[in-house]
Amino acid sequence: MRTNNKLNKPENRSFIEDARRAQIVDCAIEVIATKGFVNTSISRIAEEAGISKGVISYHFLSKEELIQQVVMEVYQAGAIYMDSHMKGKVKAKDILKAYIESNLAFMGDNPKKIIAVTEILANARTKEGKRLFDVTANDQFLAPIIQLLELGQQDGSFRALSTFSAKVLATTIRDTIDGVGFQLALDPNLDLESYSKELKILFDLATRKEEII
Repeated sequence: MRTNNKLNKPENRSFIEDARRAQIVDCAIEVIATKGFVNTSISRIAEEAGISKGVISYHFLSKEELIQQVVMEVYQAGAIYMDSHMKGKVKAKDILKAYIESNLAFMGDNPKKIIAVTEILANARTKEGKRLFDVTANDQFLAPIIQLLELGQQDGSFRALSTFSAKVLATTIRDTIDGVGFQLALDPNLDLESYSKELKILFDLATRKEEII
C-alpha cells in the first residue's frame, strides 16, 4: 500500500499513469451513471475497466478521492465547453443566453457525465455522514453569475438589482440549471433543446428592464 500521495500530483505522473487514471475515471462515470452511486464500488469500477482493484488503489487512495476526481473533471469539462460557446459575446443579455444554452447543450452531449455527477451530489457522504459535496448557494458557483448580472446593469441590458436581489436571482439561475441534471437522470429522453428555450425566455423576463409607457 502506498504511504504517500506523490503519484497523485500531476507533475509526478507519466503519460501512461495519466491515461490509466483517465480510464478509471471514465469507468467510474459509466458505473455510477448506469448502476447508481449507492451500487457503485471499487470492485465494480475495476470490473468495468478490466483491471484489478489494486490498480485503482495505486492511482487513487480511496473511493472518495476517485469520486472527487470525477466531479472535478466533469465540472472542468463543462467550464471549457461553456467558455467556447460564450466567447465573443459582449452584451450581458447575450452572455446569459449563451450561459444557459451551453449548460444544457453540454448536458445533452454528455448525459452519462451529468447523471453520474447528479448521483454523486445527491448521495455521496463522508464517513461522518456529511455530504461530500454541497454546491447549494456556494459563492464560488454564484460569483460568475452575479458578475454577469452586474455587467447587465452597467450595459443597460438588465433591470436594477440590489445586492440581495442579484444573489437571489443568481441562485435561482444556478439551481434551475442544476435541477435539469436531476431531471435528466430520471428521464434520459428529456427534450433539452426545448428546455433551454424555455429557460432563456424565463430569465430574459426575469432580468428585463421595465418599459416606461
